[in-house]
Formats: sequence, C-alpha cells, structure tokens
Amino acid sequence: MEKIQLWIEWKQIRRHKALKLMKKEKGTYLVNHSSLEYYEFPAPPFLRDYVSLFWFDSYRAGSMSPMIYNLIADGEPGIIYQGIPGSISINGFSDLPALMIYGQKTRWATTVANPPYSNIGIVLKPYALKTLFGINAADLTNSALPLSELVACKELCLQLASGSLSTQLNALVQFLCNLKTKPTLGLNRTKEALLLYYQGHQLHDIQRNLKVSERTLERNFKEELGVSPVLYKRIHRFNYALNLLHQKNLVSLTSIGYQAGYADQSHFIRDFKAFAGITPKEYLIKSKGNRGYPKQ
Repeated sequence: MEKIQLWIEWKQIRRHKALKLMKKEKGTYLVNHSSLEYYEFPAPPFLRDYVSLFWFDSYRAGSMSPMIYNLIADGEPGIIYQGIPGSISINGFSDLPALMIYGQKTRWATTVANPPYSNIGIVLKPYALKTLFGINAADLTNSALPLSELVACKELCLQLASGSLSTQLNALVQFLCNLKTKPTLGLNRTKEALLLYYQGHQLHDIQRNLKVSERTLERNFKEELGVSPVLYKRIHRFNYALNLLHQKNLVSLTSIGYQAGYADQSHFIRDFKAFAGITPKEYLIKSKGNRGYPKQ
C-alpha cells in the first residue's frame, strides 16, 4: 500500500474532560456532551526516551453533527488506531488505515470527525521513527503508512480491536517494548543538537559545538526528524508561542511574538497561519484561552 500523502497532527492537549470544539455552518460553538471522552496518559519511565504520551479520544453516540477543526503542526510523529475506520477524514481523505504511523507535519489541515468514533494513539518523540522502525523519517514527512508496512502488528491490531482501554494501553506499551531500537551516530548528534537548541543556542553555534558541517547536520535532521534544522526550528518556535498564548498572564500578541523569538509580527503571523491555518488573534478568539483547543 502506498503511503498516504497527507499529514496528521494530533493533540495539543492536556485535559480529561468531555468538551470539544464543533464548527457548524458559519458558527463555532463549544459543546459539552457526556458521550465525549479524551484522555492523555504519560509514557512509563522506560519508554520516555521515545514516547511523549498516549491518548484516547472517543464519541460513542452517533447523533451529533460532524466536528470540523484545524489540526496544527506539533513537531512530533505518532501512531493512531481507528476503532471505527472511516470516521475521521483529513483534507477530505477518509480511506485511512485502521492502524497507521505518521511522520512530521509541516502544515495545517482540516479534519472532520464523524461520530461515532473511537481512536487511540501514541505521540512519539521527534526522533523516534528511525530509531524504532528503521525508516528514514523524511519518507514519512506529511505522510502516513499502515504500521504493518514497517513491522508485524497483527496481534496488536487484534488486541486494540477487542480490548478495554487499559488492555489497549498495555498492548501498545508491550508492542513498543518489543521493538529493537536502532540508535545511530546521526541520532546521537541530532539529540545533542536538539538539547543545545532548546537551551537557546543558534544553529551556527550548534554546528560549531558539535564540530559538524551545515550539510551534515541537515542530513542528520532529515533522516532522524524528517525536516531540516531550519524548518524544525520554525515549528518548535511556533509551538512555544502557542504555549505562551495559553498563559494566564497574557500581555499582548506582540510581546508573545518577541518572546518566542520572532523578529516582527509579520513573521509571527505568517508562521502561525502556515502551521495552524489561522492568525494568532483568530486562534485566541476561537480557543477562548482554553489549552485544549481545538478539542475543547
């Protein structure tokens, strides 16, 4: 099966309530419904090198209208299992594998969730694809594949299809534990580069500290993360700004842009629209300050 040319961002969320954003016709409404569930579960300590979190998202009733929302680039790949295949479409494409793995997302897309649906997934660390599955991460950027194309997962599919939520989570944890990690020199160099970047170092300083050329660092990033260092920096900076938008002591969009490292507002707005599909101001209006948007 050919890889699916789309991208699938998932979960800029930290919540445990049954709230979701629904867009109907021209209006946007916050809907509270007892049939809606979304949970996040931290990765166990022995998986935290490769896994950010596990999540579960479900709407069991079928009477609710389709929910339409923008998905945004978060800088992390992942795995999704659809309990009800065809209930989710991305950019109009609904023929998605029941169990799929996706790569880095570099742009936003429109997602439609058609109740009833039930999905469970894993958000992986940015560099986990090549380490866990031996795939060049760039091959999955803005794309998805059936997980079975990379590893044997028939037993995992059966457990996900028939088990309770706790059974599903345990099955995913066991599946990941059984994978043989494939660390490389490029991975170690990329992780060191990420650590230096998170500490505030510029790319040219990172190259100098690691004693590598710009070309070598770019090749490592594309193989391990799926994107170039420059693009990853943009995505990470956007997500940092997104976190700032949800702080209670929000001052102004201008100050957030500068705090996130944008030279001016035009660059801030351009990146925000590229990765979220709307401007920062529109995002604030639609999210109403909720950290769970777009799933609140």
